Order: sequence, then C-alpha cells, then structure tokens
Amino acid sequence: MSRRLRIGVLGPPPVEDELHAQQVTYQDAQFLAMREHADVVFGPEALAGIQDHDAVIAFDERQLLIDLAPSLPRRLQPLLVFVTHDYWCHPVAVAELLSGYERVLSVVRHAGAQRLYGLLMPEVPCSVQRPGVDTDLYRRATTPKQWDILISGRETDDYPVRRRLNAVVRDQAQRRGWKVLDLPRQVGAPHGGYAETLASAKVSPTGTPRGGLGAQLVLQYVDASTGRLDLAADAPGLAGDPFYSYDLPAVAVRSFPVGGPPPRYLESMACGTLLVGDLPAGDDWYRDKMVPVSLGDSDEQLGDLIDHWVRSDAERERLCDHAYTETMRTETTRLRAAELVELIRGHC
Repeated sequence: MSRRLRIGVLGPPPVEDELHAQQVTYQDAQFLAMREHADVVFGPEALAGIQDHDAVIAFDERQLLIDLAPSLPRRLQPLLVFVTHDYWCHPVAVAELLSGYERVLSVVRHAGAQRLYGLLMPEVPCSVQRPGVDTDLYRRATTPKQWDILISGRETDDYPVRRRLNAVVRDQAQRRGWKVLDLPRQVGAPHGGYAETLASAKVSPTGTPRGGLGAQLVLQYVDASTGRLDLAADAPGLAGDPFYSYDLPAVAVRSFPVGGPPPRYLESMACGTLLVGDLPAGDDWYRDKMVPVSLGDSDEQLGDLIDHWVRSDAERERLCDHAYTETMRTETTRLRAAELVELIRGHC
C-alpha cells in the first residue's frame, strides 16, 4: 500500500462549516476532500513547513503571483502544484515563475488553458481536470420543477453568451408563456439556497467566461548572435536582404479561447437541470450532456431552441438523467480529490 502523501495547500484555510455559504465552493471542497487520501495542511501551517511536504499547492493566478510568490523559497524540495480554473491577466508571468522551479505540475480545468500552458512552458506537465461538483450541496430536487427557466449569475461584459441568452429569455418569456425565475432582478426569488433553486428549474441557460473569445499570444524570434546583428560589417552583400535582416520583425500571433466551462455546468447536471450554453472546442466531455448553442443563430431561433426543451419533458428528462448519471460516476468532488492526489503522487 502506498504511503500517504504530505500535501500543503498554501492558500487560506477553508472553513468546512462555512463552505456552503460561499458563492464558489468547488475548489475548497476538493481541497478538504483530499484529506481522505493524504495528510493535508493549509495556510500558515503549510507555509511554515513548506520544505517538509511531498507537494505544495497554489490555487489561481492572483494567489500565486501576488500572495505567494514573495514567500516562496527560490529552491523547493516538494513538488510545486499550480491549480487554476482560468488564465485571466498574466499567464506569461505565471509561466516565468513556474519555470524557475525544478519540479512543477500544472492542473487546469479546460482544454484552452492546457494548449496555452503547453506553449508557454512545454517542460512543465499540464493535466486537465474538470472542477468536480460537491454533491453534498448540489443534488436533484425531490419535488416537481417549480420553474421553466432559471436566470442567474453575473451579467458583466465578460459573460457575453450568458447576457445574450438571458436577454432572449426575458424578451420572449411572456409571449412564449415561460415561468421564469430571474435572480439578478430578484423577481419571485424563492427561499432557500442557490443549489436548491438551481434544482427547481427545468432549464438553466448560462455561458462560459469571455464566451470563448480569444486572447492573443504574440511571438517574436530574435537571434542575438554577432554575425546576424552586424551584417553590414561581416557580410556586406547581405546587408538589407529581407531574408537575413531583422529590419522588418517577423511576429506570429497565436489565439487561444479565454475561459472554459465554469463550475455551473457540472452544478446544473448534478441538480438534474438542463444546461443550455456555449461549449469551447476541446471540452467535449460536456457535449452530449447539455444543449450547446450556436451564437450565429438569431434570437428567435435561440428562443425556439429553449422553448423546445422547456416543453419536451420526456426528452429533457432523458438528457438530464444521462448528464446526472455521468456526473455522479466521474465528476464528484470526492472523485476529483482522489484523482488530484494520484496526479500529485505520479509526479512526486
């Protein structure tokens, strides 16, 4: 039998009794569940004994770069594990920091992030691990659905798909006879927590952060050898030649989708609520468990699609049953916690 790993989670210690009151719970829930499979300590205790662990975990870009980087020793005995859901602001700085350590593992939540980090730091192993869902909190309702459609979540500019789908629902609800719970506008908000509310709806439209819009990585190759920089002196016949000269820099631009499926996707599936939303390329596990939308469709076509799934109870329930079964089989927080411990063990 393999010995239990000693793992330090470098971020703030999660409070188990307060977990379900948080807006976003999946990562703290996973870290807490890891205690079933490893000896896990958090926060100051993890930092104080940082060199004594088998692995230490930093979660998300801001925590790594702002909170932890000044405290991290230049040389680490344990494996450094970087877990992140999305890359938002400074992925190049993340790559530079991580590449300075001898043993690193990167764990990301969707395919787009894996493609980016594979280019930025090819020497660092990078695994995709979907976020998992806390099934103690998100579970199917035992009573009939109260709402046709649930509108929820932030509607800021970085959620363009969600904003559009929400606008379609609001504009067409009265005409189509939908019973809509509009949480952002607090229309008929029910008592109870968000998980129970999500489970009470037939259809849950939402979208990925940034809606799959691309970020750009700009690359330029510069050969700093003396001969290439002083062609006029060393090879006068080649001076100014467009092939050898850097007078016109060759720049390549690589595009990557920013933002993959958020935790809400799995939460909807665990609640037996049909998810309608966009799906970035590469995240195909979700495809047969939801209704992917084409944003090239008109608002009326999107309304027709949503209306079909509101009214087609038997078809909707078959799809929700499939999504629920597969989520319980492979995507729970406890399964993800065990998987993360084994990922870490494989790189220690």
